[in-house]
Amino acid sequence: MRKFVYLFELDSVRRTDEEIIEGQKVLYDEIVKNGNIVILTCNQLIDSRAFFSLLDNLDYYESFIRLFEKGVIKISQYGRVRSLTQYLLNSIDNQENCFLYSALPIKNSQKRLISLIRRSLMYSDLTEIYEYIQRRKRTEKDIYDLFVEIKEKQETKTNLQLHEMENVLKNLYWFLGTLFRLSAMKDIYIDARDPIEYSKKYRFSDYLKYIERVDYPDPQWKESVNILKKLSCWGDNNRSNYFRELLKTMQNDQCKEERKKYYQYAEAILNICACYGYEVSICNISKHYNIKDLDSSPNSIFQQDTSFFRDFLSRLEQHWKNGKDADIRFLQEETNRFVEFERIDEIPNFKKGLRLVERITGEENFEKVPRYEYKLSEQRRKNKMNFLKNVPRQIFSLLVALISVIAFNVVFEIIHNLITKNYESLMSWKAFVYFGIETIVFFILGEIITNIISKINPRFLSLSEAVVGIIGVFGDFCHVFFEKNRTYTSYEDVTVTENRNHIAPCEMNISEELQKYFSFYKENPDLVTPSSEYPIANIQDQEVVADIIRNEELYGQKYGIMYESKYNRMVVDPIIDENNGIFPYERVVPRKKQSGIVIFPMCRGNVVLINQYRHAPRETQLCFPRGFGEEGLKVMDNAKKELGEELGAVAIKKPIELGTIFADSGLTSGKVQVYLVEIDVYKNTREEGIREVVEMPLEEFEQEIYRGNINDGFTLAAYAMYQAYQSSKCRNNKE
Repeated sequence: MRKFVYLFELDSVRRTDEEIIEGQKVLYDEIVKNGNIVILTCNQLIDSRAFFSLLDNLDYYESFIRLFEKGVIKISQYGRVRSLTQYLLNSIDNQENCFLYSALPIKNSQKRLISLIRRSLMYSDLTEIYEYIQRRKRTEKDIYDLFVEIKEKQETKTNLQLHEMENVLKNLYWFLGTLFRLSAMKDIYIDARDPIEYSKKYRFSDYLKYIERVDYPDPQWKESVNILKKLSCWGDNNRSNYFRELLKTMQNDQCKEERKKYYQYAEAILNICACYGYEVSICNISKHYNIKDLDSSPNSIFQQDTSFFRDFLSRLEQHWKNGKDADIRFLQEETNRFVEFERIDEIPNFKKGLRLVERITGEENFEKVPRYEYKLSEQRRKNKMNFLKNVPRQIFSLLVALISVIAFNVVFEIIHNLITKNYESLMSWKAFVYFGIETIVFFILGEIITNIISKINPRFLSLSEAVVGIIGVFGDFCHVFFEKNRTYTSYEDVTVTENRNHIAPCEMNISEELQKYFSFYKENPDLVTPSSEYPIANIQDQEVVADIIRNEELYGQKYGIMYESKYNRMVVDPIIDENNGIFPYERVVPRKKQSGIVIFPMCRGNVVLINQYRHAPRETQLCFPRGFGEEGLKVMDNAKKELGEELGAVAIKKPIELGTIFADSGLTSGKVQVYLVEIDVYKNTREEGIREVVEMPLEEFEQEIYRGNINDGFTLAAYAMYQAYQSSKCRNNKE
């Protein structure tokens, strides 16, 4: 009888020595004493100081791997993430959300170190890290350079000492090696749960909203929940975003010390809600509460007496611990300082755990997913009985070995009596030596004979194995039957079950470019509008995605976000052709949705141009000032801003909008708005490659166009709009 169990105690944010010890003890008891299967999320394993610190201990490392081989620890797949290495690669590549490393001694600002990790993962190659550890081809200067941080586009030296950086690299070597070894194993992953079942009701943000609706009278609770509700990221599903804003808000709070505990308690609430979100995303996991409690109306008051909220408060109290060590457990800034875990003796003996796990047999297939507490006492009792079933075998094997030794002893005793009759002159000290030799021979012969028996019948043990085994059995007996179980339980409504979850198996490896395209497709509906001429394939259809991947693999085509900067994205869309096939069609999409600006400046009737070096054609051009639109500013304000930056000028009249330009609709979706602006003074700013400002009469401007000296597309289009504007004015005046 085994259940799938998720352990809150192994959450990546629990990183102090005490929390690591607690988590490892609960892990041990869950798989050994309860006989359950612990399901880890990728986050628990990837971003945990516990595993990162412990895996360089050879005994722990080998035992940990064996627990996976025994099937008592598994990893839950999630969404499109198939493996641990893929999860870590995704977190590294997700620059927009800036994944917050809770426990790994790595910062997002350490670009070279992260690039090294990425290369190691991409090529399953640890030799480069090993070069740094062994100083092969790498100097002390190279190591310092590896840990350089980028802050506000400036390089900042690390605050770590050399030996600290070497420790980080050493543990990183073991950690990545573990990921590679696990990746070579079969059956360590369980299929992802179909997100349709829970994504609209049981996300991290949903759990926050559930607890927010509880009218709980505790003042600390109310204040902390209010702090969370005021965060601009409220409703978001990224815990890192809440954490960053919560930390910043606390640092800006003028009553910082007085109110610090409220912010820390708020993080504890966040952590528990995040764990509930992780837990429910795992397929067929046994919970400590009735999930039907969460089916109340979104606007109704959530009841305190539900099994969920009782469980929540109990979990929160267990995590908060009355604020003990709160200053080192909560709202800690991201750090690359690595503190080794040295209390290895306080970690459970997982070698012994492996021996006990091997005695656990049988697994009940539940028709429905039971509560964690369902038949828990019976489950523990059966687990102990499974252990006891093996005791008679070892005792019997020991008896066989001992009887064999006794039989040999009798034979040798007879020989001894014969010898003493013939050699009565033997002295007592010689008899003592003979007795010692006799005993040694007895045990050697006993070991040989019992070893032969054990090979003939594997059910029997050799003499030495039986002696060691019976001592181990006695110790294991005391351990299983008398030591306290440290797993969390709540003996309420133990008969409650839920229907088994649907799965969404990860059948396809999705490229990084295509994964980014999924987000782009979802977040920019205006850029993927339906069209009969160039219809974009529906990437929400799994069969379509399979076809796209097939095209990539067969024909070397590429789809997705191929490149992105803070200004533009290079997008390759999957377009449906007339035969319902798919072909790639690229375009450049500006990152900023605000339109760009082109300024047509006139000063005292003359045209004002800038002579500016342009990178794309690698030459200078006479052109009108232009620029990207600034998010958050109105179009008119962007026009004024651009005028000031490139000409140092101010409009003396209200700018006139001339129209909108799509510069190259065959390549880019970017558009700019053109404004006619009248100025009376300007200056050479020398900004952004501007070499000089040129003023000329309109007639000369037209001659320069004719001669080909003015060939900038935006400038030519703006002038065409200006001419149309002037013609329209003339017609209106005549009318």
